[in-house]
Amino acid sequence: MPNTTINFDLPYPSGVDRPCDFAEQWCEFTAAIDGVFDTFQAGIDRTIPVIPMALVQLTAPASVFNFNPIPFDTVLVDTAAMVDMDVDPFTITIKRPGRYTVAGGIQKPSISSGTAQTSIFIQPENDAQAIVNDIGTDGVIVYCLDAYKSVETHAVGDQIRLAYSVGTSNFFTISSAWLSAVWHSDTEVP
Repeated sequence: MPNTTINFDLPYPSGVDRPCDFAEQWCEFTAAIDGVFDTFQAGIDRTIPVIPMALVQLTAPASVFNFNPIPFDTVLVDTAAMVDMDVDPFTITIKRPGRYTVAGGIQKPSISSGTAQTSIFIQPENDAQAIVNDIGTDGVIVYCLDAYKSVETHAVGDQIRLAYSVGTSNFFTISSAWLSAVWHSDTEVP
């Protein structure tokens, strides 16, 4: 049976094959079809019923030491059990390897005097950061730019946190914050 389909390379009988070979050729064809379906099913199993993602939020003001992780108090979305607030309210823990989009942001009251710069970081690498200048209007909420990593590869067990820095080593109040991780593929595609 030298004939195969173009798209999936499935073997099929030709008009010159012996009729008594049909049963064997049919078994080869159905086995090849099962292999294609197994590939399709593996893709479906990774994304159904939902795509792995987590989104956590800090909804009540909290005092956080400069450059320490922000403690979250609310899970808005968690489709893959990546968040356990009782054990670790700071962290989204990756449960399935793959390529993720990770982002976070904060809001904080302005400092009372002078001009300062606030930076937020997505840990552990701290390579995604956003910086906003605080002009020192007392009590005004400063909306920090969001830190964003559009595509990065994560392994099972990787822990993602959000931190910020105002350049000094003190406690500061965060009005609200959020952090998310959304899976979108198994591997990088060139």
